[in-house]
Amino acid sequence: MDDGYLFLKDGEVFCGSDWIAEHKAIVTLASKRGLCVRYPIRMVDDLLPFVNLSDEEMIAQLDRDLCRQECALIETELRDLVTQQLRLEGTYVLHSETAKKNGGDFDFDWICVVEEDRFPRFVTDRFSRGLGQQQGKNKANKARDPWFNLEHVAMKARGNHIGSITDLMTSCRAVGQEELAAQLAKELQNALDSLKWQVQPDLKLVAEIRQQIRQAPWLRYKNERRCSDLPLHLEVEKTDRVGHLYNHVRKQIEDLLINKAPIEAFKALVVGEQVTREMLEDCRFINRVYAAMVGKIAERREQLKQQLEKTKAEWDTLTRNVANMR
Repeated sequence: MDDGYLFLKDGEVFCGSDWIAEHKAIVTLASKRGLCVRYPIRMVDDLLPFVNLSDEEMIAQLDRDLCRQECALIETELRDLVTQQLRLEGTYVLHSETAKKNGGDFDFDWICVVEEDRFPRFVTDRFSRGLGQQQGKNKANKARDPWFNLEHVAMKARGNHIGSITDLMTSCRAVGQEELAAQLAKELQNALDSLKWQVQPDLKLVAEIRQQIRQAPWLRYKNERRCSDLPLHLEVEKTDRVGHLYNHVRKQIEDLLINKAPIEAFKALVVGEQVTREMLEDCRFINRVYAAMVGKIAERREQLKQQLEKTKAEWDTLTRNVANMR
């Protein structure tokens, strides 16, 4: 929400906006500092640092803004204005120029806040980087398509490059190529804006970067549904933080999969009811049917998985050959 206010005093209308300092905010949180997060997060600079204004700071700044309009309010009136129009539950109030820095506007988008009280190291690290450079929206030309039609936007998004560019940015960061990831951030924003605006990402640049970067190995397994299908170890670069975290956590999960507790360990889950023979027979029947269906699905899934792996290997070989020919 913007920091606008509007009221009537002695028959005269007074209003104002953008009166709070940039990178200040009005939000109902105990934390004094934090990060404003509006998705998508394309780079660390998209996490906007903010300082939360107290009531006393708000009243002082608001009083100065009103004095420029030759309007004088007593402290009680100022506090009422803050309570009724500015400090509203569930809203994050900020300067319009700050909102633009990560493509935000005031049409009721949802955001998240990383509070310093809960994540002090995270917030301190972001503040230490300074304000950084954010990638705003590209609103050069409005598309003629009826973007407000949800079905139309959904169909248009099917052929969009948002997911592939995001994965490529991830792989760039995994190998320590932050400069390439920064270039892709602009193209990612163009891909996002293409749903409503007449802009398109530079697919030639995206293709050139894809030729230079090896895909992060753990991205291949992002759609796996079972931990047992994930490899125990991946060969990752020294700069791949997620890869190193994967290798550490995956081993811990393996211990849970191997050391299975006996069924007696779970007997306390069902208490207070008399289990009859008929109930046991029903359970056995359902268990047999369930096992049979799961077996069929698992067999079919394994066949599809093998076909997918074969196709991926052929595709990788083909792309490498094409790259060598160039």
